[in-house]
Amino acid sequence: MIVVPVVIGVCELAVGSLSLLLQAHEILTRLSWPHQLLGLVWPLWKEFGWDLFKSLGADQAQRTRYRWVQVLITLLKFCWFFGVGFTMQVGPFSLKQHLLP
Repeated sequence: MIVVPVVIGVCELAVGSLSLLLQAHEILTRLSWPHQLLGLVWPLWKEFGWDLFKSLGADQAQRTRYRWVQVLITLLKFCWFFGVGFTMQVGPFSLKQHLLP
């Protein structure tokens, strides 16, 4: 978080050009979004991790099985979502070909 003001200050002292300063600010702002997201997600991860620990316990094998179940459920949801989307996009074209003489 302290990197952005430091780099902006160095650019301002070294060059004094406003365009270089704005470019540096834009680049650093784009690079810093993962850290901001991590700051928002970390409390959620800690809370849900604690709930998972309370429900499953400390058994690593059971936690690994639960993680795999969650991954497979997510894959099933993705398959359903993309399958329905593909059918909605391609379905009318195939119906058109079969209905034309």
